[in-house]
Amino acid sequence: MIKRVDKRVIQNFVVEKREIGKTDQEIYTELTKRYNDKKSIAIIITGTPTKSDKAKYKIYNYILIYTLAISVILRLLGFVSVALNEHNTYSLFLLILIPLIPFYFIREIYRYNAGIYPVCGLLYIATSINAITEPKSGIDAIINLVFVLIIGGLTFFLYKKLFPKYSPRKLKKNTSGDYILN
Repeated sequence: MIKRVDKRVIQNFVVEKREIGKTDQEIYTELTKRYNDKKSIAIIITGTPTKSDKAKYKIYNYILIYTLAISVILRLLGFVSVALNEHNTYSLFLLILIPLIPFYFIREIYRYNAGIYPVCGLLYIATSINAITEPKSGIDAIINLVFVLIIGGLTFFLYKKLFPKYSPRKLKKNTSGDYILN
């Protein structure tokens, strides 16, 4: 019976099967008998960190999460002062909207979503470039640079360490059309 791919169910299945010693290729073969979307299955398997990797890099993941949260709070504090001085509805609307994207990143990083790590790092670096190149003060530039180095560095470090085989665009196939995961 072919079912629709449910990411959470497949991730739990992958974790369970890895615990009993099955390889990712064996898990993939078993899942392709149940589900039709081979590429999604391969992406989910390679995007699921092993328990040992999660334990090994857990502290770094929490440092990333807390640094993102502190960064959001600091940016909000700066934005609140500007919004209150301007007295317009648009600024207050942005004040509510601005934290939604970083909190989404925090939620997905907490869940170990492989695809969000590089996106978070790139977006954080991109949004911080203006603050670094045109700082309000020297301290402002230094603070932003420290956050960029910590958040950018940790997102890419964790991405490579937690998901070494995760590469949705470069998955290799064998002659029968199945993905090679090991």
